[in-house]
Amino acid sequence: MTRRRRLIRVLAAVTAMLPLPLLAQSATPDCAADTLDADEVEECVLIAQDLVEAELDELYRIALVRAAAWDEEAALTGETAFAPLRDLMAQSQADWTAHAESTCAVEGLLAGDDTPVSVRLCYIRLAERRIEDLREFGASD
Repeated sequence: MTRRRRLIRVLAAVTAMLPLPLLAQSATPDCAADTLDADEVEECVLIAQDLVEAELDELYRIALVRAAAWDEEAALTGETAFAPLRDLMAQSQADWTAHAESTCAVEGLLAGDDTPVSVRLCYIRLAERRIEDLREFGASD
């Protein structure tokens, strides 16, 4: 699959997640269209990144609340043999952020395309994986 085809598929998937009022704005391009100019591609990728970051931030906030609750329960039962889970979760997120930034910078350079769009698409891909990890953490007991 060509890079352009992958980009169109990512943008189409992200467009499907956009709220209808956002799609109705005249300044917002049709991100699912087969033909987009460079400015429209960049705008669609920015929209996708904003959506992914909002979901990532919300799930991280929920994970911190869940971790703090677990820490409180562990303190009551005396199960405090390791660092507080909330601290570990915060460190994990900081480590993930550093990993995503460096990975996407390297990926952009190795592809010979360190443009903001290329780097942002990498970040979106990695953020979607992190979102799944945070969802699994939230679903575990």
